[in-house]
Amino acid sequence: MSQYVWCKKEEARLPIYRCFFCGKTCYPDKEISAEKDRVITDLLESGRFKECYVMKRKSTKKEAISVLDFGTQERERKKEKGKESQSEEGRIFLLENGDLKPFSPDDFTTSTLYHEEESYSIERKLVRPGASKNVVFSGKRPSKSTTPIIVTRDGRYILVESWQELDANPQHLLDAREVIGASAVKQVFVLTRK
Repeated sequence: MSQYVWCKKEEARLPIYRCFFCGKTCYPDKEISAEKDRVITDLLESGRFKECYVMKRKSTKKEAISVLDFGTQERERKKEKGKESQSEEGRIFLLENGDLKPFSPDDFTTSTLYHEEESYSIERKLVRPGASKNVVFSGKRPSKSTTPIIVTRDGRYILVESWQELDANPQHLLDAREVIGASAVKQVFVLTRK
C-alpha cells in the first residue's frame, strides 16, 4: 500500500507519507508531488489520519459600511481611485434565483443583500483521528450573527445556512478558496430635508 523512501534525517527506509509531515525537504517537490494525492487518499481510507480544515482570519482594514451609506461611499471611492479594485467589488452580494453574485451599488434591488464582515483563508491538514473537530479556527472565531459564504476556486459563491452547518459538513470546504462571514442587509433610500 505505501511506498517507501530513504529518510536522510533518520537514516532509515520510511513510508513516503512521513515526508509530508517532516519539516526537511530531502527530495524535490516534483518527485514527491506525483505521489502526494494517492498517498493522502490511502491515509484517509486507512483511518490513520483524517482531514481537518484550518480557517485563518485574514487581517483586513476594511471599515464597516453602514446600511444607509454603502452606495455613496462606493461611488466616492470610484471617483477617487478611478477604478474599483477586486477586493472592493466582492463586499456586497446579491442572492438571486438561489445563486450569489457580487452586487454593484449602482444597481437597485428589493432583495436581501449580504455585506462582508470578515474573511478567512483555508488550509487542509491531516490530523490523528482523535482530533475532535473537522473545522478549526485560527485566531478570532466568526461572529454568530454572520452567515458563511464559500468562495470556490472557480469563482462561484455558495451561501451556507450557518457556521454550525459548515462545521457539521466540512466537505463544503473541499473546493473552497476562502470563506466570507457576511451579514444580511437591505438597500434603502434616505431622503434628507434641504
